[in-house]
Amino acid sequence: MEDVYDLYQRGTALLEAGHHHQAAVPLARARDLDRFLTSYDDGTLLGDLHDVVLRPHADAGDGYFEGYGVHLYPHGPFGHGGGDPGVDVRVQRWPERQANVIVLANTEGLAGEVRDLVEEAWLA
Repeated sequence: MEDVYDLYQRGTALLEAGHHHQAAVPLARARDLDRFLTSYDDGTLLGDLHDVVLRPHADAGDGYFEGYGVHLYPHGPFGHGGGDPGVDVRVQRWPERQANVIVLANTEGLAGEVRDLVEEAWLA
């Protein structure tokens, strides 16, 4: 099983081979992000800093807050997302359900829509 360092090495080899577009370098897979979100939430990754990083530090409006490195949503989950031309990512953790949603898309704007559909289904 590949770990994050193996992925980094594979990505570096792609860059050296002349594939210079960052979207061509797979730095994280869904299972890596799932493991990251779970360890971020259960204290494995953060230890004593768990409560500090998941505490609201900045008001983003409409019930949303910013923790350290994650967005805190008004109904309980935390996560982050982003993208570039041709890629879109959304990761979200529902601590009370002990569940993660990871959406990796090779198109812009789709990941947020998929995440919203999952959230609507859960909250229905």
